[in-house]
This record gives sequence, C-alpha cells and structure tokens, in this order.
Amino acid sequence: MKRYPHGFSGGQRQRIGIARALAAEPQFIVADEPIWAFDVSIQAQSMNLFDDLQERLGLTCLFISHDLRAVRHVSDRIAVMYLGRIVELADATGIISRQVHPYTRALISAVPVADPKLEKQRKRVLLQGDGPSPINPPKGCQFHTRCPYAIAACSRAVPALTEIQPRQLASRIRVSREDPDVEAVAAMPGDVRFALDDQGR
Repeated sequence: MKRYPHGFSGGQRQRIGIARALAAEPQFIVADEPIWAFDVSIQAQSMNLFDDLQERLGLTCLFISHDLRAVRHVSDRIAVMYLGRIVELADATGIISRQVHPYTRALISAVPVADPKLEKQRKRVLLQGDGPSPINPPKGCQFHTRCPYAIAACSRAVPALTEIQPRQLASRIRVSREDPDVEAVAAMPGDVRFALDDQGR
C-alpha cells in the first residue's frame, strides 16, 4: 500500500491490474496480454485463475494474446487475426486440431512441443517474405503477399469470413464448404473457379 507504481516489478503490476479489474465484479473482461510479464509458473497460476473465475462467477473473458498455448488453455473459441482482420474463427479444440487458414497453420506450428522427439519430427510452416505494413496493407486479401496458395484473384478481392465447416469460419478465396482443404484446392489447375464478379467479390 505504501509503494508507488514504479516500485513494483512488471509481474507485480500485471497482477495488480488483474486484481483491479476483478474488484468491480464484472460480467465481461477484456484481458489484453494479461500474462506477458509473468514467468512460466506464474503464467500457469494466472491461467488457472481465469478458468476458475469463469466457472465460479460466470465471467466472460476476451483473452488477447500472442501466446497460443495460453489462448488454447483458457478459450472456448479462438479468433486468429492478421493485420487487424479475423482470418479464422473456430472452437478451441477444432482450430488446434485442424486449421483452415495458412496463417493459422503457421502460428500453430510455431508453438513448441514439450516432447523433444515429437518436436524433432514436427514440420514447421515457415512464411516467406516480410509482413506488410499495417499502415498500408496490401489490397485484396491482406495475407496474399505471404500465402503459398495465392492466386491473382487474391490481390483483388477481400475474402468474406465464411463457414467452411460447422462452427469454423475462415477468410479464404480458395476454400469453400465443398472444398475445405486449401492444399487440395491449390493443386487444381487454373483460376476459373475463383473468378470475381462485377463487384470484385
């Protein structure tokens, strides 16, 4: 009580912020990178706390993080964003086991596995090129400059977030409910099936 804010460590300030948010007994909390300043053991305690609070208080939490292990642990549904747009939205178990969007695949493949044998066998999905500027994003699908499956239409049309499978939506030009696997669709010759209409859709 007698300390000024600068007298606390980053982790302590983070815990104080969480405590202040919970003190008002809210029904909905936006938690933006709530565990970034914690070491691994405190991260685990904090995630368990969020789980407990959600159950005990009926609390809804929008958990924003770059740490997919944390997101997977505390979330019922996960939205993956690229340059400010949602590119995939699904139940947590579904998005971890089967990703539709190539950016989601790259993110999931970057999460380390605790088992050294499995880690060695895993195939990483590496994106080519540099990420574009968020101030001046590419036209059309913002991911097309780094997407291994991009076609000409991708640079002209912004794909809508469409339900590809039950409760799994993705923002992809080349994926549909009939063809949910981008790798299979990408193997098909030509762009005929993906032509744009007069409005560029």
